[in-house]
Amino acid sequence: MKLLPAIALFFLIGCSGSKKKEDADMPGVYKMLSQRLKGKRTDTTYRSLEQLKIFTPGYVMYANVNPPDSEGSFGIGTYAINQDTIIEHIFYRSSDTVRNATPAEYRLGVAATPKGYRQIIPQFETNGQKMTLSEEYESLSQPDKKSGLDGVWKLEEAFTIKGKDTALHHYIEYKVYHEGYFIWGQSRFDADNKNHTTIGFGKFDLNGNKLSELLMSTTNADIRGLDVDVAVEINGADKYKQTILSKDSSRSVEIYSRLKK
Repeated sequence: MKLLPAIALFFLIGCSGSKKKEDADMPGVYKMLSQRLKGKRTDTTYRSLEQLKIFTPGYVMYANVNPPDSEGSFGIGTYAINQDTIIEHIFYRSSDTVRNATPAEYRLGVAATPKGYRQIIPQFETNGQKMTLSEEYESLSQPDKKSGLDGVWKLEEAFTIKGKDTALHHYIEYKVYHEGYFIWGQSRFDADNKNHTTIGFGKFDLNGNKLSELLMSTTNADIRGLDVDVAVEINGADKYKQTILSKDSSRSVEIYSRLKK
């Protein structure tokens, strides 16, 4: 169903409870459980959209997959809190064939629940009908699980090495690691200048320079549910390189820089 990723892309937000305005950091990991759309002619609950959302100190990123059509969306930005309202400042988002780097601000109210939080988006219009969207989230936070990769990263350089040949790649990608979970979102143009959005999220474990990522969900069906082994080189506090060895012995290399608050 096309509606779910579109709503997630433009309206998603999360919170574990009410915060004061000056307390602008609420790190945590949240998994969406359900969406309920309610209007005069509609009252439907959806549970098919697979979505993870992570708040780090100062940044927020979400990514989702709609299993019926395998479309994916992601967005990244900063945030602030004013009592029971969270203000997201999203500076980049991509959904299927559409990408948008124009900054946008969204103000949304939230309420705590036993498992995490509930978000209600009142009075938006779709298909000529005024609707209310309510979403339920479950907290997956593991505050004691920290790593040297925790934070938000932007791709600076990507290339593939096969034998003596090196091929450069050009695409936009963001990644976040936090409390044992990760999200990555990528958008790239094909030869026909058509945008493609790919995402992945799940759990990770960093042991020295060996990173293991277990994909809970991704738009790439070939690796969904699998462990992806990644070799990492952390260069100071603000840069790291990752290398993935493919079955054909080629190496995919990506270099990331940390986004600072």
